[in-house]
Amino acid sequence: MMNDANTQSTGRPVAAFIFSLLGGLWMLGAGLGRAGGMYVSDGGWGNRGGAWRGGWMHQNGLLCGSMPFDAWWPWIGLLTGGLIVTAAIVLLASPDRRAGWAIAIIVAAVVGLLFGTGGLIASILAIVGGILALTWSPTQSQTPAANSSAP
Repeated sequence: MMNDANTQSTGRPVAAFIFSLLGGLWMLGAGLGRAGGMYVSDGGWGNRGGAWRGGWMHQNGLLCGSMPFDAWWPWIGLLTGGLIVTAAIVLLASPDRRAGWAIAIIVAAVVGLLFGTGGLIASILAIVGGILALTWSPTQSQTPAANSSAP
């Protein structure tokens, strides 16, 4: 999209930033809380830990390996949450690069959803923020010189 000499792009994807930031901070908090020992194994935050227990992939036996899942689960939350928060900040700072950062937000949110890093709400917030960023378009405003074309 090319701008005329008399038009300027204005606005920023604020709603996308807010949704993405909230989702990313929630994931960061979950990762920090899990790493810091805020997790209660039975009856803590939901049924046997609920979303804090490792997500769909862990509950269905897809993450069974030699390394205990509980040892690296917080790091996934910290990485996905940190990526989402960083992408949200860069998205607000330079909206002209929004497509790449929006895709990064959505991919990190889906990874967070699969691994249960922050739960369903955090992932939904971040996915909505990424979609809003993808669909956002700057408004065009005309300069006063373009409006004064009458003799």
